[in-house]
Amino acid sequence: MASVFVNVLRVHQWVYENSRGVVGHRVLFGNPTLLLRTVGRKTGQPRTSALTYGRDGADYLVTASNGGSARPPGWLANVKARPECAVQVGRRKIRVVARPTLPDDPDYARRWAIVDKVNDGRYTEYQKLTKRPLSVVVLTPVA
Repeated sequence: MASVFVNVLRVHQWVYENSRGVVGHRVLFGNPTLLLRTVGRKTGQPRTSALTYGRDGADYLVTASNGGSARPPGWLANVKARPECAVQVGRRKIRVVARPTLPDDPDYARRWAIVDKVNDGRYTEYQKLTKRPLSVVVLTPVA
């Protein structure tokens, strides 16, 4: 079943990218989705990940859940190595700086509530599947 879901996510991302954002912003479960564009920390190659997001003022919030896996998603290591990246929200492309936050951050609980609500409580369920704390990554637009 997990492989079917992974394939659905891949198709969603492909449609989002190939429609230049015309289709894909709100396809899966109706959740708002952005494309996070990073550079691979080992390869130096461009990487793109479709992620559900929440908003906190001007910031975009994404969660490094990896479906509750014990291993964090690769994009998290990429933004830690190189925080300057970009997002595409619908057809808009925005340069951002990424900052992962964990439960010891004073704003983490508030941010967690935002992203978990947008994702209908699935992040809370994912957190139950792993011992690692799930990072909420703050993507701040650069002027």
